[in-house]
Amino acid sequence: MHRQTVNRFIRAISNGDDKRDQKNSKFDLKSLIEAEQKSTKFKTVFGPSNFTKEKYELYKKYQIRVHNDDPEDLNEQSFDRFLCDAPFHQEEIEGTKAQWDLLNGWVENWPKVGQSPQLQKNKRIGPTHECYYLDDKLIAISVLDFLPTGISSIYFIWDPDYANLSLGTLSGLREIQMCHELNLGYYYLGYYIDDCDKMKYKLKFGGEILDLANEVYFPIPQVGDYMKDGKLFVCGTSKDTPDTLHREFALQNTGHPKSLATSRFKNESLIRDISELVYAFNSNTHHEAETAYKLLQHKLKLSDLTPDDLPLVVPGVTPVWQILEMTENGTIHEKLKVTVFSMSHGSFGSTRLKDLTPIGRKMIIQFIRLFGIAKIENSIILI
Repeated sequence: MHRQTVNRFIRAISNGDDKRDQKNSKFDLKSLIEAEQKSTKFKTVFGPSNFTKEKYELYKKYQIRVHNDDPEDLNEQSFDRFLCDAPFHQEEIEGTKAQWDLLNGWVENWPKVGQSPQLQKNKRIGPTHECYYLDDKLIAISVLDFLPTGISSIYFIWDPDYANLSLGTLSGLREIQMCHELNLGYYYLGYYIDDCDKMKYKLKFGGEILDLANEVYFPIPQVGDYMKDGKLFVCGTSKDTPDTLHREFALQNTGHPKSLATSRFKNESLIRDISELVYAFNSNTHHEAETAYKLLQHKLKLSDLTPDDLPLVVPGVTPVWQILEMTENGTIHEKLKVTVFSMSHGSFGSTRLKDLTPIGRKMIIQFIRLFGIAKIENSIILI
């Protein structure tokens, strides 16, 4: 599927010495890296996600010609906020010389980079721009977040004058290969919306999509029909029936969902969508959540819910019944300490759950539902 894209790009960056029999040669992504090693025409440069005029001009050209944006809606400030500013610590934004040297030298030093424990210590963590240059002209920018678990592709900008090179697809192939060679873990292609034509290219990479309720990654072809028209899907088996599904699934909130091979679905030949059984308004789930919240409200002295609060039933969020269970077994208790910064009073400090107001306690419980208790205990909460 990707052979033509890779071969076309290799021809574009070669110095006129690409003598391979491309029709009969075995397809291998390593040939792409080898071609980059030899090329004097093409290079990429990794660096911090900072603003430059050169980057902005390419972004503006791309948005106008590819996304049909109105030129008057584009400005340097919006580009800076969108793709340059990042919620990372300053040292992670700036990086170190060793990190940038490793990234900018990985093609030349391949394959020894991925096999060296010493080089592995210099893994990049933080927001990154990889700038693509052909004949010293900026033709693309890959906006990436380097994470402890892999690389997240945030956005890709390419010069419409080079549309024939399929740079978006090519960047995905290069980044997958880089993850492999540098032993970086997973490659995250970002959001996938089934009815968005501009995201269809992501299907070319196969890959997986997360079932939020089960916390399991499923191969996209296996659940593709469930996602049509933007529908929520929740995977289940023949054992999941209206009689057994009286509540939302418990969540771990560890930030590490399971693969299909390590989940309860690994030996199941028939997987079906049970989202309506779990989340329909006339299901038992909503009654269960309301009952659980009333008990939780009594135990922890929480305020009443308001329209602005997190709904009692939300796919992918820790269910209220599980929060109640955590309260009953002592995981959540009145002596639970949280670090709070009051925006209105300017006060900062550690406080116990029972010392907060009923509204404050309710807010903390909602944060625990969203992020898990471990993250709340190790965070500063702004209220």
